[in-house]
Amino acid sequence: MSFKRNVSKNRGLKKNTAGIILAAGMSKRFGSPKQLARIQGERMINRVIDACLDSNLDPVVAVLGARFDAVLAAIGERVRSPRLAVARNFAYRQGLSASLRAGLGALKSPGPVMFVHGDQPFVSAAVINEMLEKFNASDKQICFPALGGKQKTPTLFSETFFFDLLGVTGDAGAREIIRQNLSEALVLEMKAPLPFFDIDTPEDLERVRSYLKNPAGISTSPGKSISKMTHST
Repeated sequence: MSFKRNVSKNRGLKKNTAGIILAAGMSKRFGSPKQLARIQGERMINRVIDACLDSNLDPVVAVLGARFDAVLAAIGERVRSPRLAVARNFAYRQGLSASLRAGLGALKSPGPVMFVHGDQPFVSAAVINEMLEKFNASDKQICFPALGGKQKTPTLFSETFFFDLLGVTGDAGAREIIRQNLSEALVLEMKAPLPFFDIDTPEDLERVRSYLKNPAGISTSPGKSISKMTHST
């Protein structure tokens, strides 16, 4: 399927950018629902939700799937926020794209959207707002951060790609849309790796906990580097 677009350089009137938190996965490599893992006393899912709610994203949609009831219960009073909606992805076994579609389907109207992974517990409102500010000041249609030239998430799309995003399939998410439209992407090279680190395994979680105790010592430890992230939207 071709997602290549000839897009206008003028995006026109700026709309609010919705945030979609992708947190429906089965956590196969983690061995238990990683959305519920605690870091510095907070559930991972709540750290991501709080970052989005503290940012300029509006509205924010948390897409849940596996262990829906347990994760929803962990979110607790946050569901009362008028800016937060919860979308249930019943097809979470079909891969990441099903979560994209569930999140987009929860929005009231098409518009720009940022996809935030629910297993990046150190993503911050500051990072999100920096991306929004630089994206809105540009004429680009896609925006993502990079570390050493490697694509990371969150990923931001203009309204131009809204219906293309609804058409993605499989576990690749929106990567094919990005690949076919790289000329329309604003790439923001970042210096600090921690906000873009994702938790896939118990070892990743222990690595992060070790990093928090001793940031200077983590770089010499074996295994997954803090600067590595294994997936992108």
